[in-house]
Amino acid sequence: MAAGDLRFRRYRDEDFEEYAQVFEAVYGKAPDRDFFMWKNLKNPASGEGALIYLALNGEGRIVGANSFFPGVLEYEGTSYRAVQSGDTMVLKEYRGRGIFGRILAFALADLRAQGYALIYGYANGNSYPGFLKAGFADLGRIDLFYRVLSWQGLLAGRGPVWRLLGGVVDRSKNILQWPARSHDYRVESIAPEAAAVVLEGKEATGRGIQPRKDAAYLTWKYLDQPHREEREYLTLVVRKGSDDAAGKGSDGVSGKGSDDTAGKGPDDTAGKGPDDTAGKGPDDAAGKGSEDVVGKGPQDAVQKSSEEATQKRLDDATDKSSEDVAVFVVRLDRHDHFSGGEIVESFVSRAEEAAASLSELGRYLNRRGIAFVRVWDPGGGAFPSHLRGNGFFRRQVPLYLIVKVLQADLEFFTERERWQISAGDADTA
Repeated sequence: MAAGDLRFRRYRDEDFEEYAQVFEAVYGKAPDRDFFMWKNLKNPASGEGALIYLALNGEGRIVGANSFFPGVLEYEGTSYRAVQSGDTMVLKEYRGRGIFGRILAFALADLRAQGYALIYGYANGNSYPGFLKAGFADLGRIDLFYRVLSWQGLLAGRGPVWRLLGGVVDRSKNILQWPARSHDYRVESIAPEAAAVVLEGKEATGRGIQPRKDAAYLTWKYLDQPHREEREYLTLVVRKGSDDAAGKGSDGVSGKGSDDTAGKGPDDTAGKGPDDTAGKGPDDAAGKGSEDVVGKGPQDAVQKSSEEATQKRLDDATDKSSEDVAVFVVRLDRHDHFSGGEIVESFVSRAEEAAASLSELGRYLNRRGIAFVRVWDPGGGAFPSHLRGNGFFRRQVPLYLIVKVLQADLEFFTERERWQISAGDADTA
């Protein structure tokens, strides 16, 4: 397909070196090949070839690109094949010519022909205008919620006076018992791929639109990620009821036991990270695949793990003596004088469990020397109010949830209150 002096086509395996050069020119660093392969080709929902669309000049050189990552969105018992818009780039000398919009138009036609139901993404200030021109719906900002768990730990690097003042604030919160604690709940560490399984069979109504988070997806996202040693994840289950089994969490901290970090200070715990979904959709939407996944194509369903060893770990992660009401995956980030955490995945079985689950999560992280925790604004519902009730404050960032529907009768995807998303849903998390 030609447009002026430009041509557009899909990415091929032999394009990597040149693609990497353009990536480095735009983002300031070259992509790691192993990470590129994992991200674009090893996703459980991936089909044949990477969903990367290129713009080439008259000499056949790559001057721009837009990548998309396949997945399955679930809502009210129906699954929809979707893609997330990811890395977008145009060389500086080619900007201002509408090239990004042309790449996007080419990609939209191809993705619609492949039977995908919709495209969604998290646009920054640079790509946001281009998405709007291409007819994407703007569902609003993705803001961040922060909570300081330890002022003393957060202020330690500013000197002894600040550390002392932080300690006073922390002791005042402890005396006031704010947020209030419920002794019916406890937090334990579990295997990462068990995060979806512990809530199996629980009512999904009200969770909103979100990507499918089965064991295969979570294993790929958090265990198969290249250079995993550079990031540390805590996979934590909130349990309600009998505490007979308290303390027997299985492996869930990037290969570490649940108590390996107990008692450590803010400079001793967190790992380091280099980087920077209520309503019901129509059941008769066109284009359902053979596995009841809306959108047709060769990869209608996400692969699921069946290895005996994995299943044993999943079985071991469940505790029959109590109810598993929430699961959180937290990425730990080390800073010079303190450690922080980001909730990249959250599963809450019922809305009424959210406040207590968040409260116990904060206490668990604080005991392990985590000075602050942050989480994406998850969209509609009561969850933001539970965050504020647990001491989280909102910080606005220039990041926008954008959606483009590709098939008929799916306009409900453009209603923000139906979505529930997390930081782990972004391709860079």
